[in-house]
Amino acid sequence: MKNSSSFSHDPLSALLSSIKVNATAGHQTLFIPASKFNYAVINWLEKAGYIFKVKQIKDLRGKITFKIHLKGHISLNLFKNLKRISRPGKRVYLSYRELLFHKNKMGQFNTYLISTSAGLKDLNYCIQNHLGGEILFRI
Repeated sequence: MKNSSSFSHDPLSALLSSIKVNATAGHQTLFIPASKFNYAVINWLEKAGYIFKVKQIKDLRGKITFKIHLKGHISLNLFKNLKRISRPGKRVYLSYRELLFHKNKMGQFNTYLISTSAGLKDLNYCIQNHLGGEILFRI
């Protein structure tokens, strides 16, 4: 018997699709379940300028969620080209040399989030610091 719940076994895909759907619908805020990984991705998106602000909210039961404030109508254009690269069924890892070789093919107008040994970093940081890792998604 199949599990009919809408729970995603891939938290990154759930996070990205939630952000993309809310941005496309024109919503200003959205709520995401709190986790260390979600915090790292949301924090990176905030520092990179893709989202406006993030607040941590604790409800009456003590459950923590993140309240994400999007950039209004600008968010629609920012998240239109959001694409997941590495998936649970097909992980995509690139070394520093492969990143350097593929940099021109990856497009200069796209931003890539890469999971490295130094944490979540963008493509330019990885090339400057000779890091490779898993290509999570591009914006």
